[in-house]
Amino acid sequence: MSGAGRRSRLDQVCVDIAPSAHDTEVAFWSGLSGLPVVPSSRFEEYSWLERPAGFPLDVLFQRVGEERPTSAHLDVSSSDADAEREWHESLGAEFVREGPNWLVMRDPGGGIYCLIRREPEAA
Repeated sequence: MSGAGRRSRLDQVCVDIAPSAHDTEVAFWSGLSGLPVVPSSRFEEYSWLERPAGFPLDVLFQRVGEERPTSAHLDVSSSDADAEREWHESLGAEFVREGPNWLVMRDPGGGIYCLIRREPEAA
């Protein structure tokens, strides 16, 4: 997906989990999938399921800073997230805020997703 020489792809599903539910929720998804959990070496609030060879998406777990029901959002990796943002906005998305390596966006229906500053892997 993408245009004008950029490359992007649907990269991961991010499960947003409240602090009080985090450990139980992560253990549930690890047990259900049979996949081990890999902690992030950069950000303590992140971990993910170890992706089996050939599986096209990562499942990322994010401990959010507030108590709320578990939810999920999509992450799109992009070779040029800033240019990708402009393209998404031309299609009706809205910029919400910027993180260290990502841009939080809102799709036309109100759903949140992120553009990740990471070279997309081949699917």
